[in-house]
Amino acid sequence: MKKGMIVILLLFFLGGIFLYQWQHSLKVTEAVSKNTTPISKKTPKTTRKLITGIRVMGIGGSIAEGHGAPNDNGYLQMTFHHFGDQYYNKAIYGANGTQLATLYKGDYHSWLNQIHPQAVAISWGLLNDVVPNTPYSKFNGYIRTEINQALAKNAIVFIITPPVTEFSYGTYGKKEILYSQEEIHFIQKMHTPHVYILDLFTQMKRYIENNHISISSLSSDPHHPNTKGYQIAANILVSDLNQLFP
Repeated sequence: MKKGMIVILLLFFLGGIFLYQWQHSLKVTEAVSKNTTPISKKTPKTTRKLITGIRVMGIGGSIAEGHGAPNDNGYLQMTFHHFGDQYYNKAIYGANGTQLATLYKGDYHSWLNQIHPQAVAISWGLLNDVVPNTPYSKFNGYIRTEINQALAKNAIVFIITPPVTEFSYGTYGKKEILYSQEEIHFIQKMHTPHVYILDLFTQMKRYIENNHISISSLSSDPHHPNTKGYQIAANILVSDLNQLFP
């Protein structure tokens, strides 16, 4: 009798663990499925003038740099050139979200002082953090510093999740989603004015799936989009900015 009760209690315990994990998985899936438009909302002060004909500085890794496209003309360049902006590409090939402050000490602050950007686009590719398992706390800490330094120079800030690549869609897809969602949630919790979140990754993934597009047709290599992939990403961002800055 006692053995039977122990077995029943054990089954209840294991069932509880399974239920918790299943519910947590549903929450992540629901959060991703809802992010099909810009995370940030327009306000009375967000007018088109704020993003037209201004100086924009972009930072990130090789995807933000535009690697894989002729003349590194990637999604950030395409997006901000659409609005007639002067774009300064300060992305660093091979860098992740922590290395701007470690391997390239002082560069970011110097660029802010030299360029005097009116907007800073922060768009880390995340694969360089996903693969080595950069701790969320470390990644978020450096992002917060980058945001605060830009705001201190009176620049507005765009936090842009990366375009979809073969690796982020396939091999590292689940972890890429978790990192991008962690980044979004962390920025939201900061409640910082003049910081706008554009969830490009989720929107582009949805676009690819809805239109039955092969990810290989949008790739220059497993890590980077090609010109077609960058153009789709830019089109999404232009639409997002048109909504945020009418």
